[in-house]
Amino acid sequence: MSVSNDLKYDAQRDLSDIGAQFIEVHALKTVAALIGDANLFQLSKRHEIAGTNHDLKFILENVNSLLNTY
Repeated sequence: MSVSNDLKYDAQRDLSDIGAQFIEVHALKTVAALIGDANLFQLSKRHEIAGTNHDLKFILENVNSLLNTY
């Protein structure tokens, strides 16, 4: 396997991981809305949008904020 194939595989795996996180973040957003936690709702919504857009940079830079708020 060449280096470029390794990078392609890593990128595909990362996008798959984003898809899994997208489902969990959607559920978190729903629960935040149900309990009235507007801050957690907004953070979850931004992560959900980033997941839809495959914005790995945003997710990695902001995941700790989401987890700490949770």
